[in-house]
Amino acid sequence: MNYGYSIILSCINREVTANGYLTQLGINHRNEFNEFNLSCDIIEPFRVIADEYVYNHREKPFDKDYKFGLVDLLNKKVKLDKEYTLYNAIAESVRSILSCLTSGEVSGLKLYEFK
Repeated sequence: MNYGYSIILSCINREVTANGYLTQLGINHRNEFNEFNLSCDIIEPFRVIADEYVYNHREKPFDKDYKFGLVDLLNKKVKLDKEYTLYNAIAESVRSILSCLTSGEVSGLKLYEFK
């Protein structure tokens, strides 16, 4: 699961920094040794995607193909306000979360629907 989490976390880190925020300054995650506190806060709703993959492939060996399958999760279709790949849904969600943090208004929050 950690491998899958790392892939998703790296996408979140990229979006957080691309939007001018520091990944170190978290909301609930406040460990001074964690460089990705904010990203660790944001990843929580996305963890279930990696969890589901690992659960459904629990009998398979953790090899190159397994790792490629975890990377391919970024191409998984998810529904936000419309259908996105997980990669693009992460970008939309992170932008909306950061906007909500800045404005204090949660009406623009966009989170995907897990199926």
